[in-house]
Amino acid sequence: MQIENRELKVILGLLALILPVLFFASLTLAATDSGLPDRPPTMTPLPAPTDTPEPVQSPTQVPPAETVQHNAPVAGGFLLLQIVGGNNALWTEMQWLASDGAWMTVDGWRGNPSADGVVMWYVGPENLGFRAWFRWLVFDKEGGQLLATSDAFKLPGGAQQVVPVTVTVDK
Repeated sequence: MQIENRELKVILGLLALILPVLFFASLTLAATDSGLPDRPPTMTPLPAPTDTPEPVQSPTQVPPAETVQHNAPVAGGFLLLQIVGGNNALWTEMQWLASDGAWMTVDGWRGNPSADGVVMWYVGPENLGFRAWFRWLVFDKEGGQLLATSDAFKLPGGAQQVVPVTVTVDK
């Protein structure tokens, strides 16, 4: 039995088509049996929205500054005022002495003391060791009568340093 050229060409052409398909099929089978992880699952559709909104939680109450604990070191320092006498309706302000000799009120450092007569302000690391003099003023109420003025003091010189000041007011 002799194969003619034409038949040989057809057989070789078919083999040229079939062999690559068999080769790639064997690779695919080997990959699925090789312990490779399965394809990720297809996306699960989200449930349809409902007309009932999810409940909104109210903001969490921030604890008073005296009870807050920090795990990281504090980069700045603190100014601590203890008022002896008076009540928690008092008003405090901080002033600094300008180069012209005038006392200037610090806008951010004013407010009521706590129930035990304490006021504490944070001094950022960029202001540690600032050379100006500062003082506390204690009033009977915001915009009210001046009751006490502290002695002048300097800002903390280093991180975590506290500058304590005590003033006494008549009850």
